[in-house]
Amino acid sequence: NPPARLFAQYQRDSSRWPGCPDVATLQDILRNGGIYYSDEYFDLARSISLEENKIGTVLVRTALTDITQRLRENTYVAISVVVLAALAALIIASRLEKLISTPLRSLGETARKVASSDDYALRATKFGDDEVGEVVDSFNYMLARIQEEDATLRENEERFRLFSASSSVGIFQTDVAGHCNYANERLAEIGHTTIAHLLRIGWLSLVHADDHEQVQSQWQQTLRTGRSMFI
Repeated sequence: NPPARLFAQYQRDSSRWPGCPDVATLQDILRNGGIYYSDEYFDLARSISLEENKIGTVLVRTALTDITQRLRENTYVAISVVVLAALAALIIASRLEKLISTPLRSLGETARKVASSDDYALRATKFGDDEVGEVVDSFNYMLARIQEEDATLRENEERFRLFSASSSVGIFQTDVAGHCNYANERLAEIGHTTIAHLLRIGWLSLVHADDHEQVQSQWQQTLRTGRSMFI
């Protein structure tokens, strides 16, 4: 009230009540909008007026100790939950690595060995019947088909070599670019040269100079179209 005397007070817990602030402190609170924060308290002050005359001030002060304690406890709980979640994620990731990464690494290692050695008899190790296991089965099935086709191709090549070696006519073979990669002994005898020379120079070296340009043109057309060539 105007004489700056304490008119009445109520505290829920007297052991935590620090007492009312002095007049100067109360006036500072009012000048700051009636709100004041400290590490321990929150003060809310409002003036009481009667017929436009100030007759007193009401102050509500609440201790922040309990709130701070609850916030601290909640923070500890949140940190504990985050740590436990991180540990659980780490454990799950470690198990997933064994279930997924290990079979995939084994599959990649098998693919590298096949690519470097052309050994299609190799097979990838299957670690389970899950989706990764299905990928491994498909990869091994592909290797089995390639192995069968490779064996058939080698068998046909061997038959071709045996046939051409015993043939009485000259036989040669080229790649898709027209480079000679095989010639039999009979072709070398006809051209009075060696197989090594034919592989290095090509079969067109056996064509007479007068016909060389025409035969070479026909040969280039055969390479482009895949049609038969008659000389």
